Amino acid sequence: MKILWVEDFGGVDDIEAMCTSIFQELVPDLRISSRTTDFRKNPEKLSKLIKNTQSAHEVMLCRHYHDFEKISEADILASIDTVLLDLNLSELVDPNAEIPKNYQHNKGGLYLYNFLIYAGFPRENIRFLTGVNIKLSELKEKYRKIHIPHAPESFEKNDVGYEKLRAWLKAQEQRPYLTLRRGIINACQFIKKLIGTDAKKIRFKEFLRNKPEINDLKTSMVDYLDTLEKFFSLAEPADKAKDYKLFVRTLAHEWEDNANVSNLGEKSKIALYIKACGIIMKEARNALAHNSINGNFDESSVAFLFIIAMRCMFELPDKPTPFERLLFSLFLEEKEIATIYNEKKIDLTKFYTTVKKTFWDSVVLDKVIKKQTDSVSFKRDCNISTKLTKEDFYKFFWLHLLTVKITNKDLMPTNTIGNNEVSLTVVHEIDVNAFYDQFNNSNSFLFHFSRHIYPYSF
Repeated sequence: MKILWVEDFGGVDDIEAMCTSIFQELVPDLRISSRTTDFRKNPEKLSKLIKNTQSAHEVMLCRHYHDFEKISEADILASIDTVLLDLNLSELVDPNAEIPKNYQHNKGGLYLYNFLIYAGFPRENIRFLTGVNIKLSELKEKYRKIHIPHAPESFEKNDVGYEKLRAWLKAQEQRPYLTLRRGIINACQFIKKLIGTDAKKIRFKEFLRNKPEINDLKTSMVDYLDTLEKFFSLAEPADKAKDYKLFVRTLAHEWEDNANVSNLGEKSKIALYIKACGIIMKEARNALAHNSINGNFDESSVAFLFIIAMRCMFELPDKPTPFERLLFSLFLEEKEIATIYNEKKIDLTKFYTTVKKTFWDSVVLDKVIKKQTDSVSFKRDCNISTKLTKEDFYKFFWLHLLTVKITNKDLMPTNTIGNNEVSLTVVHEIDVNAFYDQFNNSNSFLFHFSRHIYPYSF
């Protein structure tokens, strides 16, 4: 969660205690020393201290109108999730700096609130912090006088107020829509920085039949990431299912005819799970293009497809990235997974057979005999129209990690009179050890990713 905190610390004797009281649950490892850190002079230090804790959260501190003005001009507001506003912003201001007409520093928070509302920022994502000498009834009367129809919620700067504020921040943190949006924004910013430094980190080129120049591809990928980053507004939509489906369609759009796992070639050194991710993105693109999706996507299924898209299109670190860890929170926690692991245990061989029968056994005989050794080949070459659900994409991830070979095909004439028909028996050999070898490294992305999606797969 990215928080904008507008606070001038007027009348605050212990900044360390105040920061700890507000953020102790969101950032439990935050350590602040008032003797060495004066946020009145260096507001950016708070953001750096929180970043050093490896927290998934970020806090941007503004002291007055002029700090806020710099942020709004830099287009940063669009990436903010939550705003905390002080009412009186009279401290630390430059008396010679220009201010808007009718702006009053002692009511600066009201001005900024009004600015945010008119800019489209949801009022549900804004809270005031008021000094103990300001009665809430008086504050609401101020709102009424300047024609603000809905007075925002306010918390007093005392122990009771901070406790209520922490509870509100925790509730904000646990909103799935907000988490999904933040994870996508962080991912796009992270990857744009990555490929800006080294365009060779764009792995997607290897999946393309007609390979563009690297600079052209880089420009295309930056545009693609910009679109994804700005896709979700901060205001949670009334029809999330519609927006989620449109987002997945946008996410998978790059996997049109020119993009396919088959373009990798036999000598490709790309990991098996990356190929599996590419196959799933191709399946998602085809299913959406032909309106072959049953049911709705939710936050976890959108996060799943987004993560695998980024993993197969870009060369990311072996360990989970911060944005992936944030998106993992949309799934069950690993301790919760442990409690249901035994009841979710499966025989992978039986699983492969079951899924294949469900989707791809009704095939044209002569095409089956030729060369297919995996489910995608069966479905693609036989042009079978099968409706998919979001749960099927989880299954495909595991299915395509299996190394499967056809070891025997037996053709037998049927007794159907008047038709030259035969029955086909296919024997598959499945290398389960190759599957499990993917998950030995407890520090790897795959180790953690697989454990988070496992309960949703079977």
